[in-house]
Amino acid sequence: MPWGRADTGIQLSEFKTRMYRAVLALVKKHCPPPAVLLDVGCSFGGFLTEARKLGYHVAGSDIVPQAVDHVHSLGIPAEVSFSIRDIKLFENGTLDLITCLDCNYYWCDQPSELRHAFVKLKRGGYLAMRVVDKSWMCTLGIKMSKIAPKIGKKVLKASVNDHRFSMPVRSLLNVIQSSGFQVVYISPRGAVHSHNSRWAVRALFALGSFLWATSGIFMAPGAVIFARKPVI
Repeated sequence: MPWGRADTGIQLSEFKTRMYRAVLALVKKHCPPPAVLLDVGCSFGGFLTEARKLGYHVAGSDIVPQAVDHVHSLGIPAEVSFSIRDIKLFENGTLDLITCLDCNYYWCDQPSELRHAFVKLKRGGYLAMRVVDKSWMCTLGIKMSKIAPKIGKKVLKASVNDHRFSMPVRSLLNVIQSSGFQVVYISPRGAVHSHNSRWAVRALFALGSFLWATSGIFMAPGAVIFARKPVI
């Protein structure tokens, strides 16, 4: 995918500013600055830049060396890492906040990475995630393929995208809780990337937010999840 290149990666970070600010508005209520924040999958530093403006002490990690080099050029500590376990910028039990925005779908082992995040956090520290859930879209695509193969194939392609992993949000919540976290917040609200996102995407998020709030049915392209490591 082109997101590992500086030109398109920086452009994508700018595109996601709406989502970054929505996540920070939620984070600020529970974990205000000056807190120490590690952004896992930081890409070219869009979220880190926004968080630093608010007074957070920020650092990042990513699998793309060029992205990490760019974050360094912004004056922000960062390192190349393929697992939270291997991040050397912080000792275990020292972080106030870990953010994982649009990156968990590249993890090979969800429970393992979540446990590593749990260990890196202080007691009472927080985990913020922006996750994708297109399992419902995949199911729809399979059913449509039987009636309209071409349309069904397009829906299936959109549901997979370049993601390695997809899990229904409720199942992911169970994994997060089994990793030791207490879930504080979950909603599609705030997860839409941009005011300039395609109208169909914005409509799905609006519908998904309404259904989640009124009936507990999850049918949105993604969600923001906020969880806490217990104090005791």
